[in-house]
Amino acid sequence: MRQNLRRAHPDAPAEHIEQLLRKWIGRRPGAEKGDCPGPPRRLREG
Repeated sequence: MRQNLRRAHPDAPAEHIEQLLRKWIGRRPGAEKGDCPGPPRRLREG
């Protein structure tokens, strides 16, 4: 996904790409509650 973001935003600095990646990970389409069984848990930022 990081590479997809780099292609979509070729002029964006690396920090911005990482920010977009973290945002995408938090709302992955099709895996909103995670991709494994069990209760969802919040990940720590930073």
